[in-house]
Amino acid sequence: MYNLVKLEELSGGDSDFIVSVITLFIEEVPEDILQISKGIDEKDFTKIYQHAHKIKPNVDLVGLDLAFQKILEIEQSAKSENMPEVLEKYAIIKSEVEDAVEALKKDFKL
Repeated sequence: MYNLVKLEELSGGDSDFIVSVITLFIEEVPEDILQISKGIDEKDFTKIYQHAHKIKPNVDLVGLDLAFQKILEIEQSAKSENMPEVLEKYAIIKSEVEDAVEALKKDFKL
């Protein structure tokens, strides 16, 4: 599901840093996922792009490789205003992030 290799390398073994990044992920990324959903409802491709772009580094740091790839794709789909593709990729990203948030909360007792 998630893979913290990049985060561990970046942290230099600082467990407090790792926990702070994971806490930030848990607090902020679901809100950005919600904002993407609102962008979809409003057909606001700029909002979709901006929030997908915002979560990209966080998703990468926690090793959500499939979600990261789909975020790159949703950025392109938003730029081309292709709503069917946005919807398809959003569903995958949302599921991956929700699963990761639950696992991280459990594993880190947050």
